[in-house]
Amino acid sequence: MDDEDFDDLSQLIGKKVIRRNINPLDKDDGTSEVGVIVYAWRDFELNAVDCYVAFLGEDWPKLGEKPEHKPNILRYLLSSLEEIS
Repeated sequence: MDDEDFDDLSQLIGKKVIRRNINPLDKDDGTSEVGVIVYAWRDFELNAVDCYVAFLGEDWPKLGEKPEHKPNILRYLLSSLEEIS
């Protein structure tokens, strides 16, 4: 996702994203995690948008059912995430 696309960071909250694992040869290794952005801010030292993402695993849990695992909340640069629908 591009940092410049968001003047109002509140637009990011609740967006579904995917983080793809890239191996050292810059190739997608086929594993990834899906999550939801829960908070975002501008990091002026990095000149980027930083965010906390609640990751739910490799697949979305079924709507209305308890997820198999607790969400894992991690910090990522917005530019390292892909928005999904």
